[in-house]
Amino acid sequence: MKNRVSLLSRVVRKTFLSSSWFLLEIQTTEICPAPGQFFMLFPENYSGSAILPRPISVYNTTDKSITFLIQVAGNTTRYFSKMLPGELIRITGPLGNYFPRFENPWLVAGGVGLPPVDFYKRRYSGTLFAGFSSVNELKHSDILQNIDYISTMDSSSDFKGTVVDLVEMKLIETTTPPCGIIACGPHGMLHSLHRLLLKHHIPLHVSLEGQMACGTGVCHGCAFKTTLGKYKNICSNGPVFPSNEVWK
Repeated sequence: MKNRVSLLSRVVRKTFLSSSWFLLEIQTTEICPAPGQFFMLFPENYSGSAILPRPISVYNTTDKSITFLIQVAGNTTRYFSKMLPGELIRITGPLGNYFPRFENPWLVAGGVGLPPVDFYKRRYSGTLFAGFSSVNELKHSDILQNIDYISTMDSSSDFKGTVVDLVEMKLIETTTPPCGIIACGPHGMLHSLHRLLLKHHIPLHVSLEGQMACGTGVCHGCAFKTTLGKYKNICSNGPVFPSNEVWK
């Protein structure tokens, strides 16, 4: 999918979902990202301390805009949270590869890993599992409506525990296991999911995060050593990899 662009665009809408989660809708035309791909975002008129462009996965699209679901986690995302409609932002993308298609897929997200798997379900289909520390702040937002099963570490959902615990329970209960699973979330969560699915012989594809300065494989800041002994860039070779290339 080679429709990559680098353009100066404008913020259409910003919607706070909680004190730290927000939706950022950006004006675009003729861009068709696939679930799993990402954009490098940089505020055009930023004048504070030095920051790098930030890789952000796509949450949703229309024929006139792209929406990103963002959690404030540093200077760049905090600046994004303060941007107003009409302000300029530079976007480059779509970058990277994308999730494969499976029959009867299960989609697993941990925290800020929700956007690409939620986008997958919107575009195609699947059973979506999502894990959060808590959903108290998000209970009245629309982002939970597309999720089939939620786990939390407190008592704010019907299942208390990790999202991997939840997937394990549902694998025991189901009579129609998935043909494949795609996932995005913290490294530890993805590794635990990989170990679980090895026992069930279910293929897993994971979207990895890394320290990216360019997003195109030039700086090698996000390179990692695969199980085959080769180095790959998360941005240009991924971000989606079969989990057996990441862990044994």
